[in-house]
Amino acid sequence: MKFLIISGMSGAGKSRVADILEDMNYYCVDNMPAALLPKLAEFCMGMGGRYEKVALVTDIRDKDGVDAIFASLDKLWDIGCDYEILYVEADKPTIIKRQKESRRPHPLQAETGSLDAAIDLEIRRMERLRDSADYII
Repeated sequence: MKFLIISGMSGAGKSRVADILEDMNYYCVDNMPAALLPKLAEFCMGMGGRYEKVALVTDIRDKDGVDAIFASLDKLWDIGCDYEILYVEADKPTIIKRQKESRRPHPLQAETGSLDAAIDLEIRRMERLRDSADYII
């Protein structure tokens, strides 16, 4: 089974990547809590090849934070599920433009008070996950 974790910056295009992967016959799940990741993997592994290519989008929206993502990734290794991480990013002006076009607040904006500060905080919080990525787009 091929298990791909898609993560990265809010507004960088993770959902678009998931759409493309669906066209490539991946089973994709967007914004599932990281704590459920091992259960999803166990389910897919137990389906006798029905879910051979699975992609999960997880990011800063996970209420338990990036540490929860890493805890779940450790559990994947424990159950024998191999995975790769694809990290999607964009420059700050592009993120700002996309956030304004979406008319939705950045997931960290309430915490920081401004879009600019929210993006800076997200970059810092996601750095460890970015550093662990197998691929960066």
